[in-house]
Amino acid sequence: MQEAQQMFSISGFGTLGMGLVIILVLLLIGLREKENILRKVRFYRAAGILLGLLVIVTGFAWFSYLAATVTTPLTIEDVIILTSVSSGGGLISGISCFYEFSQ
Repeated sequence: MQEAQQMFSISGFGTLGMGLVIILVLLLIGLREKENILRKVRFYRAAGILLGLLVIVTGFAWFSYLAATVTTPLTIEDVIILTSVSSGGGLISGISCFYEFSQ
């Protein structure tokens, strides 16, 4: 039988950090945009959607790390926390999709 070995892994903290850098870049580009308001709003919305997705992914990454390292079972409080974090991230994404940004 053949064995499969993992050649590399992806850092969760690095991925989340890179997402935050992308959010900051989108916000800075949106702040610097002066002429085209529609383009400015698109940058703000993209940053908000990405922020909401990062909140959701961070919650799941944290709980998956805990599930892999801690031997205690997942309790109802953990499920409530995970659900609230995911709902918060979805709320951030949803509000940024439909919010009318002003000048």
